[in-house]
Amino acid sequence: MFGFPELVLAQFVLLGYSFYWMLKRNDEIPLLINSCLFYIGCYPYWAVQMGWRSWLNLSVYGLERITDETALAALNCIVLGQVCLVLTYQWRQNQTIPIAVPSKADPLVKKIMPWIMLLGAACLPLVVFTRGIVSAQRRSGLSAAFQISSYLSSFPL
Repeated sequence: MFGFPELVLAQFVLLGYSFYWMLKRNDEIPLLINSCLFYIGCYPYWAVQMGWRSWLNLSVYGLERITDETALAALNCIVLGQVCLVLTYQWRQNQTIPIAVPSKADPLVKKIMPWIMLLGAACLPLVVFTRGIVSAQRRSGLSAAFQISSYLSSFPL
């Protein structure tokens, strides 16, 4: 069983190698897998060790309480599975994914594309302003479910 520093180092090595894989093969799947498993594996353990949060209490559902030792054992299993998954994927993925070359655009698309980009750039300050209004309303104590317009909350989407 490995300690937490070794497991974090292994996950960082996997992240770095998957970033290299993405640049070399144009394949971001290992990077997605490694970043997701880092976020759900090492980061919660580290956050508990730093005192930012505590372990989840699952004893209500008939499971035993989570301790640092059981979490470390689970993290060992997560990292072992991650290494097996990523190495197997990279071993079997023997093709470089080609970069898509767009076909010739229609004249209409070429004509309206700059206008769409300008409209999108003009909407960015409006989005920031709207998010500020919603944040101010939430800070003032208004309920996000009943007192703040859901259209304002969803506007940045």
